[in-house]
Amino acid sequence: MMMWTDVRTHWRPLGPQIQSKWARLTEEDIDAVGGRRTELIALLQERYGFDSSEAIDEVDIFVRSLQVISL
Repeated sequence: MMMWTDVRTHWRPLGPQIQSKWARLTEEDIDAVGGRRTELIALLQERYGFDSSEAIDEVDIFVRSLQVISL
């Protein structure tokens, strides 16, 4: 399982997986987030109408689904 520090380190290569998971996010959005967890959570709240806890859960589930080897 990856930790958020791993996600941040590999943010650019994870872009396609992020966009696949959350199709309402553009490449520009992903670039702007730049691996900052709080920025991603805020953007998910804005684009998907999630409340704070839903957005946090979405991000946590996504991170747990990642495999270090896949990078």
